[in-house]
Amino acid sequence: MPDNPVVFQKLEQSDRKALETLGAIVERFQTLESEPAAREFVTYLEKRAVQNIILDIHSVPWFDSLELGALLEVNKHCRANGTRLILYAPRPKVRRLLETCRLTDYFDTATRMDELEGILQNLSEHRDGNTVYEEGLLTLELPMELTAATVPDFEFQSGFIHRELKQQGNLKAVSIDAAQLDFIDSSGLGFLIGLKKATQDKGVSMSIANLPGRPRRVFEIARVDKVLLHA
Repeated sequence: MPDNPVVFQKLEQSDRKALETLGAIVERFQTLESEPAAREFVTYLEKRAVQNIILDIHSVPWFDSLELGALLEVNKHCRANGTRLILYAPRPKVRRLLETCRLTDYFDTATRMDELEGILQNLSEHRDGNTVYEEGLLTLELPMELTAATVPDFEFQSGFIHRELKQQGNLKAVSIDAAQLDFIDSSGLGFLIGLKKATQDKGVSMSIANLPGRPRRVFEIARVDKVLLHA
């Protein structure tokens, strides 16, 4: 059964320039026929990952294991670099492949210019997170990504929590607002688990609220949901 044509908005030169002002570049995917070609492709995109990368894949009918592995490697490098890989105009078969491999949580996808702008603006507005302390309650607003790249900055930003924990009685509860969290890796989970242990040791309650579906599935896969999401 032939694949249905993907309905997408072609990106014009003016669109590309507009996306550049939002911190993204547009690249075109080409079939990778060998491991050397895949390595060259990955190396090229990793060098470009100082910006968000929009990868136009509208002409790709399918990804084989080599191509999918290359995309995963580039995506991992982007996230470690604090940027994002966005797959543009995936065909239905490619979408089903990502769903089958349970990769829809790891790749952002779009088919229109306004979707791309929304993703990029969201990245810009919700990158850093926030910390609020008032009358014994510490509220941590998690950043959009809690990964090996972002944990050190966020840990520094919220680091006074450990000083407060040392002063028995001042801190009563820690509330973590995960509403804007979109992606978390093992380093992010490790940070939260360490914070949970530190609060428990001092008799301080810690709760996580507003956790979206994507990171929640990561919690469940890593089997830390019962540790972090329940008192």
